[in-house]
Amino acid sequence: MTNMEIIARIEQGTLTELGRDELTSGAAAVLAVSAKTTSVLAVVVARIRAEYITGADDWSAWCREAFSLEGGYLHHLHKIGRMLIAVTCDTRLYQLLFALDADKQLAVSQIPANQIGAFVKLQTKPLAKMTRAEVRTAVAVFLGRTSAPARGDQPELPGFDKWLGAAAGFTPAAVVRQVADDATAEKSFTAGCLLLGAALDYQRRREIPDVRLLAELKASLLDEVRSIETILAGEK
Repeated sequence: MTNMEIIARIEQGTLTELGRDELTSGAAAVLAVSAKTTSVLAVVVARIRAEYITGADDWSAWCREAFSLEGGYLHHLHKIGRMLIAVTCDTRLYQLLFALDADKQLAVSQIPANQIGAFVKLQTKPLAKMTRAEVRTAVAVFLGRTSAPARGDQPELPGFDKWLGAAAGFTPAAVVRQVADDATAEKSFTAGCLLLGAALDYQRRREIPDVRLLAELKASLLDEVRSIETILAGEK
């Protein structure tokens, strides 16, 4: 007996033919599917809206007729679906976001799609293990809406100035030699994003930002973007 047949019998109240194993299998199948319901619906309604029913009123009517979806819940699903579709080019990121609960997905959907990967890498623990409140706070910090909460175990980052001075004194060639494996490269990326984000946050807080420094940084980042595009294109 298939899981669908077991579920149908439970739905109909025909339970006499179902033993312990069948009941367990049917319930496990329902749980496996229901855990994916929000993400599947989100992707479907967003894809239909983008590719098949572009008129807002017609699309809303279709969602209501096909899935009884409307109002704020439908709006949230649409936002989540657009986010998921936007990252399908990164399979690991897509699967990570797809598996999150809806509240976390909705919070992350506030971040521009091309920055979500960087956001994920900046977190000190996986999004799946963070509470909903922690994810919302992390998103707010990433978007510059609030300052990062102080960590009780690192109130003032003792030795930070000394460490930063030492790191700034490294030559590019020496750093390149040290970054020679995937783990070190990922740590370097995370540390670099963290420091860059902190420096930009400081410039945002200044009454008069350092325009010259920001212009130089922008030019440097644009050069790095071109390097990334070259790597993605498979060029040397």
